[in-house]
Amino acid sequence: MNKVLARFTPKRGMQIGIFICLVMFAVAAAFTLLTVPPEQMVGDFSFSRISLWLVVVLCPVYAVDTLARIIRRTPTVVATEAGLVFRSLASFTEPIPWDEIEAIGATVMGKKLYLAI
Repeated sequence: MNKVLARFTPKRGMQIGIFICLVMFAVAAAFTLLTVPPEQMVGDFSFSRISLWLVVVLCPVYAVDTLARIIRRTPTVVATEAGLVFRSLASFTEPIPWDEIEAIGATVMGKKLYLAI
C-alpha cells in the first residue's frame, strides 16, 4: 500500500448544496414527466422528454454518491507515493505516476481557481 502524502476533500457546505440541487432536479423532472401530457411535448421521444428521463435516472445516482461522500468525507484527489489518484463515481482511478506529470499549479478559469495538472 502506498503512503498517502496529501488529500483534498471539498467543503462540506458545497457538497450539501450539490446534493440538494441534485434532489431538486430529480423531483422537478419527475413532477414534469407525471403532470405534463405527452402530447404537449414535441413527439413521443422528444429531446425534452429524453432529457427529463436522464435527469430522473442520473440525478439520484449522483445524489447518493454525493451523500456518501458527505458522510464518509471521501477525498476527491489523493497524492500517494505512486502518484495522483482521483475519485470517480464508483471508486478511485489508477494512480497517475509522478514521472508522467509535468507540472501542477493553480489556474483561474472564469472567476474560479482550479488545480491544473
